[in-house]
Amino acid sequence: MANNILIAADGEEARWYKVSAGEAYAEAQRRIGLAKQQQASMLFLGDLPLEELPPELGELSELCVLALGKQRPAADGQSWDFDYRRAAFRGTDLSPLQHLTSLTSLHLSWCGWVSDVSPLQHLTALTSLNFFGCKQISDLRPVLQLLELRKLGLGRLSAQSFEQIRPLLSQLEDLQLYGTPFDDLDEELTGRRIENVLFKVRAHFADLAAGEATETELKVFVLGNGRIGKTQLVRQLFGEKYDESVPSTHGIQCRQQVQEQLNRWERVRFNFWDFGGQDIYHGSHALFLQGQAVFLLLWTPDTESGTWEEAGTTMRNQPLSYWLDYIHTLIGPQTPVLVVQSQCDDRSLESPAPLPAEHGFEYLREVPFSAKHGLGLEELKGQLRSAADEVLRRYQKRRIGKGRAAVRQRLRSLLEADQQIPADQRQHRTLTQADFERMCRDIEAAGEGHVSSPAALLDYLHQSGVVYYQPKLFGGQIILDQEWALEAIYTLFHREEVYPHLKKYEGKLTRPLLHDLIWGKAVAGKGP
Repeated sequence: MANNILIAADGEEARWYKVSAGEAYAEAQRRIGLAKQQQASMLFLGDLPLEELPPELGELSELCVLALGKQRPAADGQSWDFDYRRAAFRGTDLSPLQHLTSLTSLHLSWCGWVSDVSPLQHLTALTSLNFFGCKQISDLRPVLQLLELRKLGLGRLSAQSFEQIRPLLSQLEDLQLYGTPFDDLDEELTGRRIENVLFKVRAHFADLAAGEATETELKVFVLGNGRIGKTQLVRQLFGEKYDESVPSTHGIQCRQQVQEQLNRWERVRFNFWDFGGQDIYHGSHALFLQGQAVFLLLWTPDTESGTWEEAGTTMRNQPLSYWLDYIHTLIGPQTPVLVVQSQCDDRSLESPAPLPAEHGFEYLREVPFSAKHGLGLEELKGQLRSAADEVLRRYQKRRIGKGRAAVRQRLRSLLEADQQIPADQRQHRTLTQADFERMCRDIEAAGEGHVSSPAALLDYLHQSGVVYYQPKLFGGQIILDQEWALEAIYTLFHREEVYPHLKKYEGKLTRPLLHDLIWGKAVAGKGP
């Protein structure tokens, strides 16, 4: 490619990853010299384990694109792919970059030692900047000087204040926030990996400007192996008696509980999500594990390994370390985790949890519990209140638009009214897009708040678990009754009804069979 310095081939990349810092520095100098000689527009150093940047780098006056992180050009030549085999810059000093005034694109993904980004404020031509995984960065204000910046990647950073970069919203075209906890921005707005959330964030602040409400809701995710007592634990928290006849959870069960006067909070709504622990569900569960949450992770010494049979299918238990890694990967280290030793029917059965030496969680507590005898229930409630307080305290600056809160409450009122009548007579399990948009307009007409974008609000309500919405499912309908929808979706994995068909047809189901097993039920209004 003309005017480009390309990275080495895969084999050479692996070799450079293993070289010493001195050898990497010498190779970087060689590439920089070649780039200067050829007046190159692109330079890739991300495969070199550099601990400092050669000062000669600042002499590349023609350089437009520089990659120091775990990225490489994608096959289309226009975008970038992560490549975790790459070494990434391991130093802290970015000052050699301040003279690269022609630079338009800078990639620093996973340059984990960088903390001071002030040298970048001189890169006035910069249009694209990626800090993904740079967890030492705390002050992003120098980026405000980059008036030409259009694309900004802030995924997987340590805790941040969004307010410091909010002025950039008017000039950006692409904003990525995946995996970064902001103390003043809901996690539901940070999106998924490589998702542009600019539209969502702009709509959020537009709605806040018209009036705001404090956000005191959180999810309680209950995870662990199958047949370990998750549903019985939730029943105890709701004041229900232990019942051996209650079957193990199929898919997900959702319940809500409101607590008054929880520490400093006047009213807190807990949304419990009880996840089936069978291994066939783990991949699909990941779709719902998001948002402001506390995890209750159940384990027993006897279920750290091994298999068991259900409906003729072998299910495999996973060790506690697997579940901790599962949570850490999907949510990150900032979410509180209560590790509950379940089925601890006698205090003599208590065992230290087999936690990894470096589990990485900022807030993790151990609790012994027996649903059968109620042992440890009060301690569990206290620990749950403390964990909830930690989440709400950490994110007490988070707000939701007054209009958004009003729409959310109206949707819940429809569902609550529906649940008071027989299942086959319910009218509000789903809502059309037109009806939802009409509801948003009615809220504004009634003076209850402003909704700048019904589409952005719908995405927020889906991400926060208030509704379920996927354009290609249920004919584009918005699902209010989530348990009903989840029952239909998880029927694909039903251990007795569908799983035998999946095995028989090697994972392939015909449309008529899908209709009979799933959508036929949904249309008929069957389910929870």
